[in-house]
Amino acid sequence: MAKHINHEVRKTTKVDVQNAKFISPTCDGVTSMDNVSWASVHGYVVQDWCQIPLLLNVQQMLSRC
Repeated sequence: MAKHINHEVRKTTKVDVQNAKFISPTCDGVTSMDNVSWASVHGYVVQDWCQIPLLLNVQQMLSRC
């Protein structure tokens, strides 16, 4: 079920990005409560002067230490 939901969200996101006149990608680092570091790639598209947030990817950051 989760894979199907992920597929549908990604499909919708792809259409939103393709149709957008303005795209603002951003990246942020976060640490979860269990002390794991993550990089979050997200952004916004503007449609009809409304800002729509999009989560593009979340990736666990691996320590080299």
